[in-house]
Amino acid sequence: MKLIILLITLFSIYAHADYVDGSGSGLTDAQLRSSPVIISGTVFTQGGGPASNVSVTNFPAVQVVSGPFFQATQPVSIATMPSTPVTGTFFQATQPVSGSVSVSNFPATTSVSNFPASQTVNGSVSVSNFPASVSISSGSISVDNFPATTSVSNFPATTSVSNFPAIQTVSGSVNVGNFPATISVSGGSVSVSNFPATTSVSNFPTTISVSNQPSTISVSNFPAVQTIDTVDAFKATYSAAAGNITLAATPTDIFTITGSATKVVKVTSIHTSCTQTTGSYVDVFLIKRSTANTLGTSSTPTVIPVDSNDAAGTAVVRSYTANPTLGVSVGSLRVEKIPMGTPLIQTGGGNNPPGGNVSGMKWQATAIDKAITLRGTSQVLSINLNGQTVTGASCSSWITWTEE
Repeated sequence: MKLIILLITLFSIYAHADYVDGSGSGLTDAQLRSSPVIISGTVFTQGGGPASNVSVTNFPAVQVVSGPFFQATQPVSIATMPSTPVTGTFFQATQPVSGSVSVSNFPATTSVSNFPASQTVNGSVSVSNFPASVSISSGSISVDNFPATTSVSNFPATTSVSNFPAIQTVSGSVNVGNFPATISVSGGSVSVSNFPATTSVSNFPTTISVSNQPSTISVSNFPAVQTIDTVDAFKATYSAAAGNITLAATPTDIFTITGSATKVVKVTSIHTSCTQTTGSYVDVFLIKRSTANTLGTSSTPTVIPVDSNDAAGTAVVRSYTANPTLGVSVGSLRVEKIPMGTPLIQTGGGNNPPGGNVSGMKWQATAIDKAITLRGTSQVLSINLNGQTVTGASCSSWITWTEE
C-alpha cells in the first residue's frame, strides 16, 4: 500500500513544470503549491536511507477518482454486420436420452378427452394374463383372421362324453361299411320310414316243398289282440248318379269325381251308358287327372251315404252339358268302343231285348284290385268321349266310392 501511495505522489510531482534534481537547493512552500514539481534522483524519507516503507497516517479510506474511465457496458456501433457462419457442436431440437428417467410426481391416471374409441395395433401383442376360458352370454364374436385349419398336436385319441344322448338325429346319407347282414331285435319295435311298398325277388321259387311240416305250430308270443285292416265293405261308402245328361256335339269329360281336401277317396265302381239319334261306334275313356277341370257347364248330383250312420261325403261329382277346360291328364285307365244308337223297341209290347243297341262302359274293382285312389282336390277321375262327334246324344252315369 505504501508503495502505491509513493508512486501516486511521484506521478503528481512529475506532472508539474518544475523539476527537482536533488542538488539540495529545495523549493519553497509557495513554489510547491503554485505548480507541479518534477522530482528526480534519490528521494529519502524522513529519517534517511532509501525509500522502502512510507507511512501515511491520514490517507482517506475512499479516494475520489475523476476523469474518463471505461463503463461496465460499452456501446458498439457497427455499420454493416457481416454474415458469419456458426460452426461447432450445438444442441439438437430433440435430444436422445439414455439410461433411466425417474419421474416422481407422474399422476396415477391421465384423462385424455380425444382418445379414439378403437386403436390400430400393428405387429404382435403378447398378453400374459389372458384367461383360459371366456364366458359369452349372448351375441357373437367375429374373428377375421381365424385360420381355416388348426393343428392340435396333443389332442387325445379318445374323448369321453358323459352326457351324450342315447339317440342322435342324423340328417342326410350315412355310409356304413361294416353293417351286419342280420340284426337281432329282442324287444320293442323298429320303424323304417322309407321301406318300399313292394319288393321284387327275382329268384323266389314257384313252389316250395315242405317234407317235415308239423301238424300243429305253437306260437308263444302271438299277441292276444290282432289289428285287422278293414276292407272296403266296412268303410264309409257313397254313391251318386246322373241321368239323361245331354252332351255337347263333340263331348270331352261328361262325368267326373273330384277328390277331397280331408279324406282319401277310393273309387270302387263307375258306369255310363249312352244313346244318340244317329248310330255309330264311340270310344269311351276312363281318365285320371292331376289337376281339376275348370269352367264348362255342369251340375252336381247329390252324394248319398250308403249307410246313414256315415258322415256326409266330401268328394264332388259333376255331369257336364258343355265341355270344361280340362285338367292335366295322368293317363287313360280304360277305353272301350261301344255302339251308340237308338234303342230297339220290340213290336207287340215287351221290353228291349238284352244286348240291344243301348250299350255302355263299366269299371269295378275286384277283391284283389286296388281301388282308383284320389288324394286331394286336384285329382280327378273322368268319363271322357275324346271330342268325337255325336248327334243328339245323352248318357246316364253312376259311381260308388269310399272315404277314409
